[in-house]
Amino acid sequence: MNVIICTDSPILLNRLVTILSELSHLHVAGVTNTLDEAEAEIRKNNAQVFITAFHNIHKTVFKKLNGIKKNNSGLVVIVLTNNTAEQYLSQWKKAGADYVFDQAMHFTKLMDILAGFVYKNFLESLRSNYYDEKKPV
Repeated sequence: MNVIICTDSPILLNRLVTILSELSHLHVAGVTNTLDEAEAEIRKNNAQVFITAFHNIHKTVFKKLNGIKKNNSGLVVIVLTNNTAEQYLSQWKKAGADYVFDQAMHFTKLMDILAGFVYKNFLESLRSNYYDEKKPV
Protein backbone atom coordinates (compact mmCIF):
# COMPACT_ATOMS: atom_id res chain seq x y z
CA MET A 1 0.00 0.00 0.00
CA ASN A 2 1.55 3.28 -1.11
CA VAL A 3 1.41 6.34 1.12
CA ILE A 4 2.26 9.93 0.25
CA ILE A 5 3.12 12.35 3.06
CA CYS A 6 2.84 16.11 2.64
CA THR A 7 3.93 18.35 5.50
CA ASP A 8 5.84 21.55 6.18
CA SER A 9 7.30 20.12 9.41
CA PRO A 10 10.57 18.16 9.23
CA ILE A 11 10.04 16.93 12.80
CA LEU A 12 6.57 15.58 12.04
CA LEU A 13 7.83 14.07 8.79
CA ASN A 14 10.58 12.14 10.60
CA ARG A 15 8.10 10.93 13.20
CA LEU A 16 5.62 9.78 10.55
CA VAL A 17 8.23 7.95 8.47
CA THR A 18 9.55 6.20 11.59
CA ILE A 19 6.10 5.13 12.72
CA LEU A 20 4.92 4.07 9.26
CA SER A 21 8.03 1.98 8.68
CA GLU A 22 6.79 -0.30 11.48
CA LEU A 23 3.82 -1.42 9.38
CA SER A 24 4.55 -4.17 6.91
CA HIS A 25 2.90 -3.94 3.48
CA LEU A 26 2.91 -0.15 3.77
CA HIS A 27 5.37 1.89 1.72
CA VAL A 28 6.06 5.61 2.01
CA ALA A 29 6.20 6.19 -1.74
CA GLY A 30 6.66 9.94 -1.66
CA VAL A 31 7.29 12.90 0.60
CA THR A 32 6.46 16.49 -0.35
CA ASN A 33 6.01 19.86 1.29
CA THR A 34 3.37 21.30 -1.06
CA LEU A 35 -0.01 20.03 -2.15
CA ASP A 36 0.88 20.56 -5.82
CA GLU A 37 3.87 18.23 -5.45
CA ALA A 38 1.73 15.80 -3.47
CA GLU A 39 -0.87 15.58 -6.21
CA ALA A 40 1.82 14.65 -8.74
CA GLU A 41 3.30 12.04 -6.35
CA ILE A 42 -0.13 10.54 -5.68
CA ARG A 43 -0.68 9.96 -9.39
CA LYS A 44 2.88 8.83 -10.10
CA ASN A 45 2.90 6.26 -7.28
CA ASN A 46 -0.74 5.19 -7.46
CA ALA A 47 -1.08 6.02 -3.76
CA GLN A 48 -3.92 4.61 -1.71
CA VAL A 49 -3.33 6.85 1.33
CA PHE A 50 -2.43 10.53 1.57
CA ILE A 51 -1.35 12.01 4.91
CA THR A 52 -1.04 15.77 5.19
CA ALA A 53 -0.18 18.20 7.98
CA PHE A 54 0.46 21.94 7.79
CA HIS A 55 1.11 24.48 10.52
CA ASN A 56 -0.05 27.45 8.45
CA ILE A 57 -3.44 26.83 6.94
CA HIS A 58 -4.77 29.07 4.18
CA LYS A 59 -8.11 28.82 2.40
CA THR A 60 -6.30 27.56 -0.68
CA VAL A 61 -5.24 24.43 1.26
CA PHE A 62 -8.87 23.35 1.62
CA LYS A 63 -9.60 24.05 -2.05
CA LYS A 64 -6.49 22.18 -3.23
CA LEU A 65 -7.23 19.19 -0.96
CA ASN A 66 -10.75 19.06 -2.36
CA GLY A 67 -9.33 18.87 -5.88
CA ILE A 68 -6.89 16.10 -4.91
CA LYS A 69 -9.70 14.05 -3.39
CA LYS A 70 -11.99 14.53 -6.41
CA ASN A 71 -9.24 13.63 -8.90
CA ASN A 72 -8.16 10.47 -7.07
CA SER A 73 -11.14 8.26 -6.35
CA GLY A 74 -10.54 5.75 -3.60
CA LEU A 75 -7.73 7.81 -2.06
CA VAL A 76 -7.92 7.85 1.73
CA VAL A 77 -7.04 11.33 3.01
CA ILE A 78 -5.77 11.71 6.57
CA VAL A 79 -5.18 15.18 8.00
CA LEU A 80 -3.03 15.79 11.06
CA THR A 81 -3.64 19.23 12.54
CA ASN A 82 -3.07 21.41 15.58
CA ASN A 83 -6.33 23.23 14.83
CA THR A 84 -9.01 20.92 16.20
CA ALA A 85 -11.70 23.55 16.68
CA GLU A 86 -15.03 22.46 15.19
CA GLN A 87 -14.81 25.04 12.38
CA TYR A 88 -11.53 23.53 11.15
CA LEU A 89 -12.71 19.94 11.51
CA SER A 90 -15.76 20.82 9.45
CA GLN A 91 -13.64 22.51 6.77
CA TRP A 92 -11.28 19.52 6.54
CA LYS A 93 -14.20 17.12 6.14
CA LYS A 94 -15.78 19.35 3.49
CA ALA A 95 -12.45 19.43 1.64
CA GLY A 96 -12.39 15.64 1.42
CA ALA A 97 -10.55 14.46 4.52
CA ASP A 98 -11.63 10.98 5.55
CA TYR A 99 -9.95 11.32 8.95
CA VAL A 100 -8.78 14.35 10.92
CA PHE A 101 -6.54 13.83 13.95
CA ASP A 102 -4.87 16.11 16.46
CA GLN A 103 -1.23 15.70 15.49
CA ALA A 104 -0.04 16.07 19.06
CA MET A 105 -2.32 13.42 20.51
CA HIS A 106 -3.55 10.80 18.05
CA PHE A 107 -0.64 8.92 16.52
CA THR A 108 -2.02 5.70 18.01
CA LYS A 109 -5.33 6.25 16.20
CA LEU A 110 -3.43 6.94 12.99
CA MET A 111 -1.56 3.65 13.34
CA ASP A 112 -4.80 1.76 14.06
CA ILE A 113 -6.47 3.22 10.96
CA LEU A 114 -3.49 2.44 8.73
CA ALA A 115 -3.12 -1.09 10.12
CA GLY A 116 -6.79 -1.63 9.28
CA PHE A 117 -6.24 -0.46 5.69
CA VAL A 118 -3.21 -2.71 5.30
CA TYR A 119 -5.20 -5.69 6.60
CA LYS A 120 -8.18 -4.91 4.33
CA ASN A 121 -5.86 -4.51 1.33
CA PHE A 122 -4.18 -7.83 2.17
CA LEU A 123 -7.53 -9.64 2.35
CA GLU A 124 -8.66 -8.16 -0.96
CA SER A 125 -5.41 -9.31 -2.53
CA LEU A 126 -5.93 -12.84 -1.22
CA ARG A 127 -9.50 -12.92 -2.54
CA SER A 128 -8.42 -11.62 -5.91
CA ASN A 129 -5.64 -14.20 -6.20
CA TYR A 130 -8.02 -16.98 -5.13
CA TYR A 131 -10.61 -16.09 -7.75
CA ASP A 132 -7.93 -15.69 -10.44
CA GLU A 133 -6.73 -19.23 -9.72
CA LYS A 134 -10.30 -20.59 -10.00
CA LYS A 135 -10.91 -19.13 -13.47
CA PRO A 136 -10.93 -21.75 -16.23
CA VAL A 137 -8.00 -21.52 -18.59
